[in-house]
Amino acid sequence: MCHALMGSLKIACQEISIPEELGMLHACTRRIAQHELMPLERLYANDPDIADDARAALQAKAKELGFRNHPWIPPPGNSPWFR
Repeated sequence: MCHALMGSLKIACQEISIPEELGMLHACTRRIAQHELMPLERLYANDPDIADDARAALQAKAKELGFRNHPWIPPPGNSPWFR
């Protein structure tokens, strides 16, 4: 158990376990962010949007990995990544 002090509110934390599927989803999204999104962030830092071909590549990767229809991912149209 750990304790954290936030302002004058003391919060007690305890370790929790998460389902294996959720842990795998977390690891996969972390890898995608590090290897796919962060390089684009540097390229398009001063642009209002990413290039259409870059978006299409990300959408294809998401579909290939099963993120397009995953129950925890918003359906297309509710996210700027899936127009």
